[in-house]
Amino acid sequence: MKDKSELKGIGGWLILVAIGVTLSPFIAAGVDYAVYSQVFGEEMWNLFTDSNSLSYTPYYALTVSVELVINIIIDAYLFYLIYLFYKKKSGLPPLYIKLVFAIFAFTIIDIFVVSLVFPDLTIKDLFDPLTIRAIVQSVIAILIWVPYMKKSVRVKNTFIN
Repeated sequence: MKDKSELKGIGGWLILVAIGVTLSPFIAAGVDYAVYSQVFGEEMWNLFTDSNSLSYTPYYALTVSVELVINIIIDAYLFYLIYLFYKKKSGLPPLYIKLVFAIFAFTIIDIFVVSLVFPDLTIKDLFDPLTIRAIVQSVIAILIWVPYMKKSVRVKNTFIN
């Protein structure tokens, strides 16, 4: 086994974190673009925001606008993590951990808010496959990557700048 002082740099399990940190912002931005280009598309927008529409939903515009702003902030944060990761900044582990918990909290709060805005939605509607996937990914990140960021010798020896 290597001496603990030799465990530094991007290797071991940190390679998986590197892949996630590098790809996440691009995937998130792409998904956000795909989703919000439809949400803010004229047809869907008018369907839910036009008071003369049968599908008019009073807080739809506010909800999706706030959701979009939060997702843009998360996307920017993800890009910032790339910088911190490859510059091996000491701030990466705590900011990574905060993001993991923030994404989980945002997902749960978003489900609750959507249930208020669309009271006729069923549990099945609220917990569609993409939402379940997001929750599972967040829980896995909390259970695996948060302890790893806190306890790993490699993480402690690598993020020192």
